[in-house]
Amino acid sequence: MSSRIPNANDVLTKQCSSPLNIYNFYIYVQTEERGVDFLDMWLDISLLDILTRIYYKEVENSHSIATQSSSTLGLNGSRARTPNQLNITCGFLDDYYLPNFGPLFTEDILNMEILDPAALFQNKDRASYLKEIHPSNDPNPKPFLPSLGMISQNHLSAFRQKIINRYLTKESPFRVPLPSHLVNPLLNASKYQLSEDPHIFADVHSFMFHFILKPAYNRFLERHMKHNIHSSSYAIRFLIGYIATFAAYWLGFCGIFLEYSRRIRIWTLLPFFIGFYNLICSWFCLDPFLAFIGYFEIKPLHYSKIKNRRILLHLQFRAVYAGLLIAALVAANTAIFSSVPSVRL
Repeated sequence: MSSRIPNANDVLTKQCSSPLNIYNFYIYVQTEERGVDFLDMWLDISLLDILTRIYYKEVENSHSIATQSSSTLGLNGSRARTPNQLNITCGFLDDYYLPNFGPLFTEDILNMEILDPAALFQNKDRASYLKEIHPSNDPNPKPFLPSLGMISQNHLSAFRQKIINRYLTKESPFRVPLPSHLVNPLLNASKYQLSEDPHIFADVHSFMFHFILKPAYNRFLERHMKHNIHSSSYAIRFLIGYIATFAAYWLGFCGIFLEYSRRIRIWTLLPFFIGFYNLICSWFCLDPFLAFIGYFEIKPLHYSKIKNRRILLHLQFRAVYAGLLIAALVAANTAIFSSVPSVRL
């Protein structure tokens, strides 16, 4: 269980522990920030960057092999291999890359004709993929990258073009609103077939991280440091708490005015507990029981275990305070309605 609070870059580029992992951040941006297209674009550019690094590493190795072959077999040596014939490992990526940028749909990259913005990555559920990511210490990680021989300069150019068509063209339903001084050079490069530059998205990538995703992550972090229930549950819990509390007061007054015994009236404890528990949960946006057992609510009725120790301790500390407040309210109201003398109306 991790005890360090990861920063935005850790979450976006590494497999961090729940609840501060890429899947939960993706769901948060999708449901709360309403900016999932920004995150999708950032992840697609990151994926493009990974593929570009693989390609140039492949080219570098091919030149090295060609040089060695020409020195031993002559300029016409048969051992020299082209970049598309190489089959080297991806160990050079281990220091900064973990497979969490989303699924790589090779057919989308290889099919150079799929440039319709509405069709790009359509029916591709990135959230489901991110949910199934294996931890970084898994000895058998889920296969993600294609074989190196499948990547060529044409594929990278096509991928760049598809990113531009999907996220920056006006007719695209997935258009991401960005400053014109960032978008116009990309559209011009696309128009005049100048999208071969491997750093063409560098400014957009940096802008999105510092001015969009990083502030969103700060709000995401603050929420998970204080809350462990989904925002959709607030209203439901408030409604349940309000009805249960009203029922508890109604039963309490009925017990007093109908001369029920104290043994019967003490059972107002149950509706008072249900009512105040749900009201305090909606007030604090925190479920003390879930905090004590180490779980949080991703979506309504969908729960996941908290694996970050500092987040867990912070939530449990707040849960103690909320639990004491619930106990005080329930005890005070139960004592009042069970101990006062009854009066027959």
